[in-house]
Amino acid sequence: QLLKSQGIRVPQDIALAGFSNEGFTAITEPRLTSVDQRCEEMGEAAVRLFLELAAAPDAPFMQRQVVLQPELFIRESSLQLVP
Repeated sequence: QLLKSQGIRVPQDIALAGFSNEGFTAITEPRLTSVDQRCEEMGEAAVRLFLELAAAPDAPFMQRQVVLQPELFIRESSLQLVP
């Protein structure tokens, strides 16, 4: 709305993208391109690691790496319009 009030058109003048893919991103006008960072999976992985550490507090620390693949949702806010 702010961009629109300034005469800036999305996506004609500027492309927009968000990070988190919240529910509102699919109902904005135009719909917002967004990266889903997998917050729920991230939380589940953190809890699993915490529970493993809590179950064996005297075990030697072992560094671990958890990689979650983000997902890109391309929507109207970043599309190139063809005249």
